[in-house]
Amino acid sequence: MDEKNKKILKIGIISVSVILGIYLILSVFFMNRFYFGTKVNGINIGGKTIQAAKDKVKEEIDSYNLEIEGRDGFKANISGKDIDLKFNDTNQIANLKENQEAFKWPGGIFSKKETNLNDYVTYDKEKLTKVINNLDCFKKDKITSPKNPQFVYKDGKYDVEKEVMGNKLNKEATVNAIKDAIANDKPSLDLEESKAYIDPKYTTESSKVNKTKDTLDKYVKTKVTYTFGDNTQVVDGSEINKWLYVDENLNPQIDYNKVSAFVSGLGRAHNTIGQGIMFKATDGRMVTVPGGNFGWQISNSGETEKLISDIKEGKEVTREPVYAFKGIVQGSNEIGNTYVEIDLAKQHLWYYKDGALVVESDIVTGNESKKFSTPPGLFRLNYRERNATLKGENYSTPVKFWMPFNGGIGLHDANWRNKFGGDIYKTSGSHGCVNLPPPVAETIFNNISAGTPVVCYN
Repeated sequence: MDEKNKKILKIGIISVSVILGIYLILSVFFMNRFYFGTKVNGINIGGKTIQAAKDKVKEEIDSYNLEIEGRDGFKANISGKDIDLKFNDTNQIANLKENQEAFKWPGGIFSKKETNLNDYVTYDKEKLTKVINNLDCFKKDKITSPKNPQFVYKDGKYDVEKEVMGNKLNKEATVNAIKDAIANDKPSLDLEESKAYIDPKYTTESSKVNKTKDTLDKYVKTKVTYTFGDNTQVVDGSEINKWLYVDENLNPQIDYNKVSAFVSGLGRAHNTIGQGIMFKATDGRMVTVPGGNFGWQISNSGETEKLISDIKEGKEVTREPVYAFKGIVQGSNEIGNTYVEIDLAKQHLWYYKDGALVVESDIVTGNESKKFSTPPGLFRLNYRERNATLKGENYSTPVKFWMPFNGGIGLHDANWRNKFGGDIYKTSGSHGCVNLPPPVAETIFNNISAGTPVVCYN
């Protein structure tokens, strides 16, 4: 072997000897110590003996302080001393060392050596709860709740106001994040990163926002022009917007109660049923006729449903409201020129059709002595019925022509009477109905229709 090769061999032997020596020395070193870079719950115990590692962990825990930060510049600290945080030596560190093989340290150095131990710390749970409850982020006057984008009516359409993120926390998520940080010896906690905040369900970037705005804009384009005879009343977006709102899922809603209240207002302004009238009698007198069941009355439920339907379709329409009852003419002469006129004091009846007198006759109305007096009022003929039987307490009377106008009170033939008019009604009147000579009853029956006004006055 020449000198060059001898030199190479010598260097090789020395190198192997050095490496082997280092390996053996470190193997002996790691017999009682943790691999370099070993961490438990974020605390570096690399190169330390079991006791030194415990001391290091205890030292870290004794000086522990958790820095918390969040939205709107929120910052807080929770010190281990505030909650009686202590190291709980359950031999987990010792067990961790026992599982470490000294002679395999080369592989251990390059492997992940971070371990999260369970229950390695203890603290006073009540004190922690008290500390958390006293944090500013949970004080009512410091909390701003999240808000979905808001829709504001302006100049005939809706503007979208940006959502409010707020700073309201999910308390359970926040408490869990704090406990996790303490359990893992984390020096800081970002509540935003921990997703502990309650965010609005929608933002201006949500596609539903535009859909909601479009629907609201459609609703306020509605224009309903109500006709009341020669008069009109318009309802449009300036009023409709007051009835609209958006629910938590950004669905546009129409407040039924508010629409109903508006329709009630229409009724108060335009309903005439029950109001009575000033009536020009056949003899030329102006008489006061009290209210009854004749007149105009808007159907609150019917018109409310119809108006809501118009709004949902964004309609522009001119129409009458939905009526529960209709008069004949809207205005001062709402009974028109076709009506039955009954003068209770004179015991006389006239029937006019299209302004022409069809028939007139003496009559007999309700018996005053028995308190069956026929009430005055403005009524409507409910229906006509041929060959009806009128029944009441202690009587059952068949009639050929029955025309009720006020509950059980109506016009009918009375073939049992041979006289009508005068003072008969005072002591020998009906149970409240208007008794007519049969030919008169038949004439009226053949020329009248349901809904015809019946005017009764004294």
